[in-house]
Amino acid sequence: MTPKKIVLLVFTIVGLTYFALNQANRLEYLPGKKRILPYPSTFTIEADIYYANDQDLLEAERRTLLVEGNHLVEAIFKALKSDSSKPGCRSMIEDDVNVLSAKVVKQKLYLNLTKSFVDSDLWKRGNQMLCVYALVNSVTQFDKIEKVQIEVEGKSIYYYMTTRNDYSDFTFDDKIIYKQPDSPEKVVLSFLNMISLGRYEAAYLMVERDDAMTKEAVIAAMKSYHYAKNSYQIARPFSRKKGDITDVYIRYQYFDSIRNITYDGGTKVWQLKEKNDGTYSVIWPSD
Repeated sequence: MTPKKIVLLVFTIVGLTYFALNQANRLEYLPGKKRILPYPSTFTIEADIYYANDQDLLEAERRTLLVEGNHLVEAIFKALKSDSSKPGCRSMIEDDVNVLSAKVVKQKLYLNLTKSFVDSDLWKRGNQMLCVYALVNSVTQFDKIEKVQIEVEGKSIYYYMTTRNDYSDFTFDDKIIYKQPDSPEKVVLSFLNMISLGRYEAAYLMVERDDAMTKEAVIAAMKSYHYAKNSYQIARPFSRKKGDITDVYIRYQYFDSIRNITYDGGTKVWQLKEKNDGTYSVIWPSD
């Protein structure tokens, strides 16, 4: 081989190596598959951006995002700060909150935010879980990111949280997502889910109470129920209609993970009253 061919071969190998290394750091969204693969660095994606509704639950809004320089997290974060087009929905990330750093290692996102995230009025008014999960659910919809560790200027987010302190990584949570009930069983499950999340005011809006009970008494009873059934799981419910009243039977189970045994937690009948518009209200108290 002549010296000229050797030099050409060396340049070819160096060029291919540089190209491969450069492309390995680029990401592309594959439509319909929610996967990220090499090439190119600027692209558009369809993504679900989560906003809070007037029931203090999250609703997804489909957005087309422009991702520049492979900064997927920053593109999602920018969309989270914009207004929702859905009536009654609002952003949980204020304009002055910024990403200090975002790094994905083995499908875990290490996210560092400015302190304005926890200094915001939204955070201070008791919306901590909504602020966190609007962000977490929006970034974990892709298989590139399965869990998130959040810091605020280098300090764990748990330092600022009063509603959760187990120091575990955050993952996608569908319990905090609003689902339109389309059956008596789902109405009761939605109602009980609000109570389990501590959304007592939102749950109260679904209640038709006894005139002898005040709003404060109903919410106090909800809290008591929450603490009594917090460790139980709900088996598949079923309903029976009696005129304009529908009985929904909920069977509770408790799973002992140490002994690998499921215990019967009893059955409760929740009663629903059907309104003229076809929706339901939960009768409280219900036996």
